[in-house]
Amino acid sequence: MMNFLFKKRLIIIYLTMLFVPQICEAQTVSVIRNLSFGNIYFTGSGGSISVSNTGSVSTTGTVGLFASSPTPTTAIIRVYAGRNSRFTWGLSYSSTITLNRTKGGSVTVTLTDTDPSGWFVIPKDSSKDFSIGGKMTVRSISYNPGGYYSGTFSVTLNYF
Repeated sequence: MMNFLFKKRLIIIYLTMLFVPQICEAQTVSVIRNLSFGNIYFTGSGGSISVSNTGSVSTTGTVGLFASSPTPTTAIIRVYAGRNSRFTWGLSYSSTITLNRTKGGSVTVTLTDTDPSGWFVIPKDSSKDFSIGGKMTVRSISYNPGGYYSGTFSVTLNYF
């Protein structure tokens, strides 16, 4: 009869955890078209003109568009997502901006939702356009004299 002698062995395994964040290539964001309300007129106490994020135009109060006015347009932003980019994106921006006239006067613009809205998917190595509309409110001629009004707004892209 044979006797076997078993020895207990202690096996030690060293695990090293290394976290490397995903390295993303730079994304490209381009302004394709600016938000524009065309050439408007108003009388009395004013009103507003709205350009929806899908491009439809409406007015309230005594605001109207001149017949030869350029067509009001949404802003169009193009986002290009590269080969090593994130997959899901969201957009944020300040909801209210002020447009100023060089010789005094200002109007308030409230930006509306984007199209597409919320979180959206951009497949890797492709681009997606989204539009932003707004509502411009004008008051009396003493507050908003005739002239060219302009301003800017910032767009922030969020991703995960």
